[in-house]
Amino acid sequence: LANKGISTLDSSLRLVTLESVTPTSSQTIVNTNEVYIPIQTLMQEPELPNGCEIVSLTAILNYYEYDVSKLTMSDQFLPKQFLYKHSGRIYGPDPYKAYAGNPRSKINGWYSFAPPIVEAANTYMATQKDKLKAINASGSSKEQLLSYLDNGIPIVIWITLDLSSPTLDGHWYLSDTGEYYKAYTNLHVVVLNGYKEDVVHVMNPLKGQVQYNLDAFFNSYEEMGKHAVILEKEELVW
Repeated sequence: LANKGISTLDSSLRLVTLESVTPTSSQTIVNTNEVYIPIQTLMQEPELPNGCEIVSLTAILNYYEYDVSKLTMSDQFLPKQFLYKHSGRIYGPDPYKAYAGNPRSKINGWYSFAPPIVEAANTYMATQKDKLKAINASGSSKEQLLSYLDNGIPIVIWITLDLSSPTLDGHWYLSDTGEYYKAYTNLHVVVLNGYKEDVVHVMNPLKGQVQYNLDAFFNSYEEMGKHAVILEKEELVW
């Protein structure tokens, strides 16, 4: 349905204030009309047909110069739980706790919300010398998300496939509680990496770099429950 290197750069190094310039692959462009963070395109297909969440995260890790692949992140760091059948019922995880199914599968891959993506990022960061910290930014307002972009911070964000209303045509029972769970069938996850007037820049792991109407995009984000993840410099604790 959906180079390992520096941990982060000071925003003053990432942000370039220009009146009129075409964004390059190494600059974040900020002016009175546009913010554009140059996230390299990373496609989920063919290997991860249902891996939009972990692919979007990987694209941001690559932007911060961590040399890790989408498959390594999916296979080794993403918390997953397969769905299974018992006594005529299908059971699976709470998407707030684990990815449901297998992102490599076209049929048996579903999704997760922000917490498993935060866990995947921070588990990966534990293997690195220079670290960022994944933050669950779910619940952020449109203005807060745009402020992240203003400061050179791209965002993993949950929407629907075509910005239409969410559909709940799937279901399973939660394996830990037995509670009936209605599942989204048009959920999608992308990287929000800029905006200009009434459009947003998006790295969509199914389509590449695209633009969407700003209001329609944030309406979809809100209808999907306001799920988002960012990476920030890890604060030192003395």
